[in-house]
Amino acid sequence: MSGIQSNNIQLSTSEPLAVTANRGENAVETFVDESQSSVLIIAANSERKKVIIINESDKKLYLRYQSPALDGKGIELAKEDLWIESDYTGDIYGIWENKAKDGARIIEIS
Repeated sequence: MSGIQSNNIQLSTSEPLAVTANRGENAVETFVDESQSSVLIIAANSERKKVIIINESDKKLYLRYQSPALDGKGIELAKEDLWIESDYTGDIYGIWENKAKDGARIIEIS
């Protein structure tokens, strides 16, 4: 099941997600390759208003607000799931299940 998770609420969706920034806001998109060891998904940014993390891997991604991210612990994103965070501006770390392919797309709005 693909879905949207935001502050621990998961919504099922089959439609593409449109992301728009208000005038004057900046949206930056990056990609993080999968890793079976803890990696920094996105660095702290005090100007961040929202971050969207989309798991484009074929395996689960686990997110944590502190290092290290641990396999099987934290915010779990299955294939094509996404996480929207609008309250936290610190570092976010991630780790994928074993033998994952691809990675995660990150959209930061500041």
